[in-house]
Order: sequence, then structure tokens, then C-alpha cells
Amino acid sequence: PSGTAIGDSGVYDVVARVIHLNGHVVLTKNQNVMRGSALDVHLATGQANLTAVSETGAPSRVQGVFIPQQHPPNKPASGTAVAPAHAPQTSATPTPAPPATPTAAPPNP
Repeated sequence: PSGTAIGDSGVYDVVARVIHLNGHVVLTKNQNVMRGSALDVHLATGQANLTAVSETGAPSRVQGVFIPQQHPPNKPASGTAVAPAHAPQTSATPTPAPPATPTAAPPNP
């Protein structure tokens, strides 16, 4: 796991190997951002728990903005497949031929 986490205050419990952040918590990784009011990161498992409470203390929602990773055309992300390009669609009914241009018959001698 990589990224940054900031908060108004924090405590590292060395014995339990848990980081507790409180206050205005902001998690950032690349362009992705999550916000809440409390974060517990369990270093032994790599698991994190972000929660939010309103200013009155009532449970609230965490907020997040996730930006999809952009890949160049025909260059899939690692482990993904590219679907083949679709063949041009053809009509099931034949297109009528253009009208024949009348030609003069050669004179008969």
C-alpha cells in the first residue's frame, strides 16, 4: 500500500501496530482522495478503516473521489485483454446496382 494520510491528530500504538488518525482525515493516492473523521490502519494486516461522524457526533458518510487510470489506446492495463476491433458492419440486403447506362447499338451494315 502506498499513499498519504493526514489528520488533525494521530497516535501510533507500537504494541498493537495500529495508527489512529482523528479530525479532518484525508487519504490520498495518486489522484484518488478519501475524506473522513477517523482512520485506523492495522500495519500487521495492511487493513484500514475510515469512518466519519458529523460535528454533532452522529454517524456520517465518508467521501471519496476516484479517478480511473488512463491507458493509451491498444495498451491495456496489466492483466487485461483488449477486445478485437469490430469488423465493418454489412447490410443483410444487397445494395441495388446503379441503373444501366443505355448505349447505342452499332449500326447494322
